Amino acid sequence: MIPMRYEGAVHCAGLMMREEGLRGFYRGYFAYIAATAVYWAVVPLVSELAIQRQPISGNQVDRTS
Repeated sequence: MIPMRYEGAVHCAGLMMREEGLRGFYRGYFAYIAATAVYWAVVPLVSELAIQRQPISGNQVDRTS
């Protein structure tokens, strides 16, 4: 059985602050922000392109006339 290092969330935060300082709370935050920025940029773009390629039934423009 693996020994428990933390007794709870408050104990974890205190130990982290003592061992790593304030910087320990934000380690890895840049990677999270970068991934989120890519997601927020790519998903709407792909969605718009998909909508333009395949219009929803009933919203098609009649180009026969």
